[in-house]
Amino acid sequence: MTHLELLLERDDFGDTYTLGRLDIDGLHFGCVVEDVDRGLDSMMPANDIAAIKVRGVTAIPTGRYRLGVRWSPKHKRFVLYLIGVPGFQYIEIHTGNHERDTDGCLCVGLNRNEEDEVNRIGGSARAVKWLEDHYLEGIKAGTIVGYITITRSAAWKGKG
Repeated sequence: MTHLELLLERDDFGDTYTLGRLDIDGLHFGCVVEDVDRGLDSMMPANDIAAIKVRGVTAIPTGRYRLGVRWSPKHKRFVLYLIGVPGFQYIEIHTGNHERDTDGCLCVGLNRNEEDEVNRIGGSARAVKWLEDHYLEGIKAGTIVGYITITRSAAWKGKG
């Protein structure tokens, strides 16, 4: 069985957003915009995560998660999602260009718009379509299992 390995390295930590670099199977693919990284880690006790998390404006804990496919009532279609995120439910990978487009989910794009505060990332629809098509074809063929590992770069200073 083939493993699809995603690596998200968060490297830009703003007061209202987090941006990161997304690699797939060791190759650069694009970028991700998320809510504020408040220092959560998947190894933290659940009560610590609950005490720090601000619902709807907190990036998920760093860690390694298996990918799955689920029906999204919000998006009215099947989407990729992360399984077993402590303190969070239904964390989807979907389109979006700004942290306002996510409630803890990962918005994936092909490029960053460094100077554009309205659209922090671009090419989101194409990026998500490629990911979903590639993953769903592997699922149908019974040949793919996906994982995502989320880390922080040295730029992390403990925002929150």
